[in-house]
Amino acid sequence: MSRYCPEWLFGAVSALIGNRFISSSLPIEPFAVKYAQILSEKYVAIPDTMLLSAAEGFLRAIIEANSEDADVILHSFAYNRLMILPSGESRKFKGLFSSALDGSKECEYSAEQAVKSFKPFVYMIRAKPALAAPAGWTWDNIEDGDWLRGIQDIEVSILDSL
Repeated sequence: MSRYCPEWLFGAVSALIGNRFISSSLPIEPFAVKYAQILSEKYVAIPDTMLLSAAEGFLRAIIEANSEDADVILHSFAYNRLMILPSGESRKFKGLFSSALDGSKECEYSAEQAVKSFKPFVYMIRAKPALAAPAGWTWDNIEDGDWLRGIQDIEVSILDSL
């Protein structure tokens, strides 16, 4: 039975798309298409337009807040979604019988919901610098992250959007 991408992972990947876009000369669409393909290999297919909409919403929220450090905000949001539970505890990816990456039976994510959770983070990180990702943290540092490790370095080209 196919499972849906976890909501926290959808948000983290959307932030990754935005971050890769601002540090690249490529348009944002190839990133959305590539990461939609990757997530769709593991979960029920996610439309690339949904990831695109979330990533664009994140970038708009940063612009509206007049923040200049978009890369730090996006990276830190991804870190917090991946590594920290809403309760403030560290996320454990591997359990005795399951994994946090197993997915859910019902769809819990949407572009609108992801942007809604991102907007307050843009302002919270100003007030609480401790929310920033630790220096040197990358997706490769995810212990027991299986296929997530290295996802930030996947090669994307303009041809991915065709």
